[in-house]
Amino acid sequence: MVSSAIGDRLSRHPQSMLISHLPTGLWLASSLADLLAIVTGRAFFLRLAQLAQTGGVLGTLALHLLRPAAAPGPNATIEQRDLAHLHTWLNNALPVIFGLSAGLHAGARRRPGAGAVLLTLLGVAGLFASRELNRRREAPAPAAGAGPARDEFVPVAALADLAPGTMKMVEVDNHTIALANVDGTVYAFSNVCPHRSGPLAEGTLRGDVVTCPWHASSFNVRTGAVAGGPARTGIPTYAVRLEGDQILVQRP
Repeated sequence: MVSSAIGDRLSRHPQSMLISHLPTGLWLASSLADLLAIVTGRAFFLRLAQLAQTGGVLGTLALHLLRPAAAPGPNATIEQRDLAHLHTWLNNALPVIFGLSAGLHAGARRRPGAGAVLLTLLGVAGLFASRELNRRREAPAPAAGAGPARDEFVPVAALADLAPGTMKMVEVDNHTIALANVDGTVYAFSNVCPHRSGPLAEGTLRGDVVTCPWHASSFNVRTGAVAGGPARTGIPTYAVRLEGDQILVQRP
């Protein structure tokens, strides 16, 4: 994706800080100008708010295009996936909120309407929430050794519940893992497609190849290798043991 590539390059330079903080500063300035316009009734402050909002809309669009919320990696926990999806949704909503606010401001003469002010405040809160979501999803993982040993196997399902040619999603240590029964042999792999986080267990299984239901990326369930795009990276696989009718999977 072009915007992701631009964002990767931009994040390595000091200008990245300007792109991230300029929209927030402009919308905070707009909120202050709104308050002064409401208190004094002077058109000057309303025009100042409109000017700040014009720059804020452009800055928010630039932030949305140049630094999009990155998709969670294949080893992301369930919490990290939820945060990433919420972050993406919020980043998509902010330009719409600010655009509506700017449109309502454009029709005012001396004081902004209540709806315009509320939209501005909602957008400012959304900017801070977006930065907090990004901080939380990029928080470092717990240090190795802080949890259970990785080479430990845990029971996740009964073999009777996984007929040949079918798949099933299970959870292990807050990770979602897909199980696939290929001609009686069970394979385990990350349920998260590395392209756009699609749920692989809800896709299709043909032989030893699983196809993502969202954008049709496909992977070999034995090795995790990419079998077809648009995904460019493979998926993690996990060792499987059978104990009687129980399927055990190695911890991620």
